[in-house]
Amino acid sequence: AQKHLPPKSPPPAVVLPLPPRSAVEATPYEKRALDLFRRLVDEFPDVSLAVDGRLDLADLLADRGEYAEAVKLLKDALDAEPTDRPAAPETLDRVRLLLGACLAAEGKFADAVAQFDAVAGNPKGPHYAAAVERSGAALFAAGEFQKAADRLAPFRDKPELRGVG
Repeated sequence: AQKHLPPKSPPPAVVLPLPPRSAVEATPYEKRALDLFRRLVDEFPDVSLAVDGRLDLADLLADRGEYAEAVKLLKDALDAEPTDRPAAPETLDRVRLLLGACLAAEGKFADAVAQFDAVAGNPKGPHYAAAVERSGAALFAAGEFQKAADRLAPFRDKPELRGVG
């Protein structure tokens, strides 16, 4: 590689790939966050804040590759009926997006597409573009190439969606 560099120039930097998060022990702060979110969900399961707690806990677990536990938490979040106030629709969309991502990571592409399509059902929602893009990606990963192309067509046909997702 150095034979193509100008004389006396430093060699190019080599960026090493990061190991997967599951291979690295959780930091003390991460352990504390996991513990606090678990306590929130366990001690106050029927309040709307617990839906957010399940989402945040599942996000941390998904980062570490613990998809099965994350899926359970996210399904619980969707099934929850908070007693203080309903969960915000945008929060439920975020739950569905993360649930779909976890299901796709487990290879359950049809279930993932169903979650993404539930969010994409609201074209005026803030997560519409992400949901359509992820639905198309899950269909592609499942080998359903024509369906994936059809699902991703709005990015081609609608100028306002170009560069979004």
